[in-house]
Amino acid sequence: MKYKKLLSMSIALMAISGSAQALDILPTLTSTLPNNNTPNYGDWNFWAPSQSVNITYNATAQNYTLTASSTGNFTFFNQYNVNSYIGTASVYSLSATFDQSGNFVANAAGSDYLKITGYFSATTAAAIAADTGIAAPTTSTNLLQANLTGFGYNQTQDTLGFSTAFTSAWSDQKGFTGGSTGESVYLYAPVGLNADGTAKGTNSLGTIISAFQGQNLSTAPTTTINGISSIASVPVPFSGVLFGTGLTALLGLSRRSARKA
Repeated sequence: MKYKKLLSMSIALMAISGSAQALDILPTLTSTLPNNNTPNYGDWNFWAPSQSVNITYNATAQNYTLTASSTGNFTFFNQYNVNSYIGTASVYSLSATFDQSGNFVANAAGSDYLKITGYFSATTAAAIAADTGIAAPTTSTNLLQANLTGFGYNQTQDTLGFSTAFTSAWSDQKGFTGGSTGESVYLYAPVGLNADGTAKGTNSLGTIISAFQGQNLSTAPTTTINGISSIASVPVPFSGVLFGTGLTALLGLSRRSARKA
């Protein structure tokens, strides 16, 4: 299984908890994600903590399915925007199919997808509309829906990533995407990074990464792995990418305010 190293940006994510703000840095990803579908400064993002991750074996199809799921609050944010917006996800679901050697089987019987269903409070929806000019849903709606089209991992930082192709959903509109048709979603443990880019402490995704590295998913853990974070990105318009690449180094010092659900 061959992997090509792509240039990607580290994103500083301001995780909002009450009035406190914690810095959560998304690792870079070494992968085969097509079209450089990796998060950039300025992308709109759905950040969802507390994911439960499983790998299960399908004896009939002789393949493996990786799933990530959660419910509860998520944060919708963009590094250009001074505000971040807290919403409620009634469904967060990711499913990806692999063969026994860990090769990604894209769109296997429609089983490779990402779906985020949820809503914002009336106050938060009004803030989003005022800040972006885009109406936000106050009842449960498909916020982000996409097919998974590529897969990669970073063994040093214990991060999994998928490229995505959008299907119809609230965030799939030009004001957020700039007309792009896809981006990416990452799964990672919120442990932060050392100065050399390696993960701090023991990352619970490490055993899964090792199974992919060894090209043998039968060695992957069969128990549920909890406490994993996910960040699903919607690409910033191209002009924003050009502007933002020069500012990436400032991310660690950025501050933002939260608009609560």
